[in-house]
Amino acid sequence: MVNIITRDQHMDGRRTQARVMYGSYNTQKYMINNGFKTGKLSTFISLNHDRTDGHRNNSDFHITNGFGKIGYELNENLKITGDVSIAKFYNENPGPLQKPITDYWVDVLRGTTSYALENNFGKTSGALRVFYNWGSHEVNDGYYPNTNEKQNTPRTYLFRSLDHNTGVLLYQTFRLLPGNSFTLGIDYKNWGGEAWNKNNDGTRTDIIDTSINEVAGYLIMQQDLFEKLSINAGVRYEHNEEYGSEWVPQVGLTYRPVESNVIKASLSKGFRSPNLRELYLYDPANPNLNPERMLNYEVSVGQSLLENKLYFELTGFFIDGKDMIQTGMVDGKPLNMNTGSFINKGIELEAHYHILQNLSVNMNYSYLHTDKELVAAPKNKFVANATYKPGRFTINMNVQSINGLYISPISGSDLLKEDCTTLNAKVSYLFGTRDKGLNVFLKGENLTATRYQVIGEGYWMPKAIFMGGFDITF
Repeated sequence: MVNIITRDQHMDGRRTQARVMYGSYNTQKYMINNGFKTGKLSTFISLNHDRTDGHRNNSDFHITNGFGKIGYELNENLKITGDVSIAKFYNENPGPLQKPITDYWVDVLRGTTSYALENNFGKTSGALRVFYNWGSHEVNDGYYPNTNEKQNTPRTYLFRSLDHNTGVLLYQTFRLLPGNSFTLGIDYKNWGGEAWNKNNDGTRTDIIDTSINEVAGYLIMQQDLFEKLSINAGVRYEHNEEYGSEWVPQVGLTYRPVESNVIKASLSKGFRSPNLRELYLYDPANPNLNPERMLNYEVSVGQSLLENKLYFELTGFFIDGKDMIQTGMVDGKPLNMNTGSFINKGIELEAHYHILQNLSVNMNYSYLHTDKELVAAPKNKFVANATYKPGRFTINMNVQSINGLYISPISGSDLLKEDCTTLNAKVSYLFGTRDKGLNVFLKGENLTATRYQVIGEGYWMPKAIFMGGFDITF
């Protein structure tokens, strides 16, 4: 996981934060960041390092990443910004519990940078942005010693790949009439890369070397009417040199019949082309995939009560889709495939209640019905949080329950179902203030030591884990 903090420094002066954490399985987390602003110049830098031995043998993980951003106000209307981030991580995969693998590791170096010229002239504002993302991957797919598996000896090669994503974004928003705004924009992207096997004898076996261009133009408009109704609509025209052109429209409205009530409705189209990994890289790769398409219908009602101390929102949704991409098993081997037509529908309930000045609770429940089995799409999901702040203490409790979650099996074509409930808690104590002080904390995750698998069959999550540490701001 890449942990990058992209916050800006808004106030003149300097602000520095640091964090240290230590916990189960020799898990360590370190972070320091610094924001500085003087006049028209602002900077922000952050450095993170995380590592863990993992809860199984051969599951080590470590990552170091840094982020830097600089901004300069040319005048009251124009500002230039630039940022860069680098992440280096290493991860070992022990394989599923019932089919462990030896010497499976991934070594990755990724970077991204972007630059922008932003403008704000009151009635119109926008930006020109240029970005470049890249990655270098080295993978040893491991082997199964002392088994009848085909790969029961060390591999004679390492998998290597390089990828990139370059783009230019240009957009401008206009506010020329009361209650009205519209945005015009155009995007250009070029993404692709190459992959090969680096053989032990120094030679290489090429797998793929490709690059794809995408261009899109869009228009979005919003209009407020009678202080109660807001209507927004837009359309995007996508052109991919591999998959052709696609119109992607969307429309929505927000109605406020009374001050404490809001009703929302939307209709939008979703479209996504297969990415480089899904098409060409690793065992599930399938170069014959089709793009994902779907129509999304959504209606929600929100209501505030008890002088805005209580708020809840109920949402109903319906998705009519085609060619969702997921990994299945074909002849005992994983393969990315399109699911064909599918319909997803369900409801989501969200509620927040500020019971006392120092006590609040919130919850979220979602129900999803799918006419086809989809990986990582639970039928029921419930999350509840409670936060209590007596004096300088902050106590947080969290419960999460998942029911009917499909996961990928090791072999065969039938997906497996997983149900689990976990309890998490955190307590902290603040010395000083949030802007200049020390915050000491202790947290525990999966305190009920629930055994569950969410990544795939045989990848069991750890039982109860604990972390302690401190944040300091100065």
